[in-house]
Amino acid sequence: MGWFEWMSGESKRRPAGEIDLGATAYHEASHARAAHKRGFTLLGIEVHADGGGRTGFVDAGSHGRALEDHLVALRAGQAGEVRYLMDRGYRRRQAEQMTAHGASSDRARFEAVARGTIYTWEGMRGEADRFVRRHAYTIDKTAKRLLRRGRDSGTWA
Repeated sequence: MGWFEWMSGESKRRPAGEIDLGATAYHEASHARAAHKRGFTLLGIEVHADGGGRTGFVDAGSHGRALEDHLVALRAGQAGEVRYLMDRGYRRRQAEQMTAHGASSDRARFEAVARGTIYTWEGMRGEADRFVRRHAYTIDKTAKRLLRRGRDSGTWA
């Protein structure tokens, strides 16, 4: 097996009055869907009452584009959360600013994994946005299920 990854969002990603668990659920569901569709084994996914969340996956070790796949899985969280907010009337720039703090741990992991390569956080935005658009229906179903249950495991994403 290759690497193991738990992507863990910061607690209280927004001020207490602005916590939107739906946005967090979409963020984590997007990570999970990307990891699953890109060939990783999904270990679990959680949304916490304080607005944080986490998604765990492990490299299945059998696919050739492992680095790019890993980076898309890391970048997909913010892309999903931005889409969720845009669907609720926010402009892209506003949604990206609102989600920047919550995606900071994802960005730090991305930059560590991508160090020494041609990949950048901003450069991977288009790929992550396209992925989220293509899988919007499943991400939506997964996020709603996650909101009801709080956590889950397996490859249902």
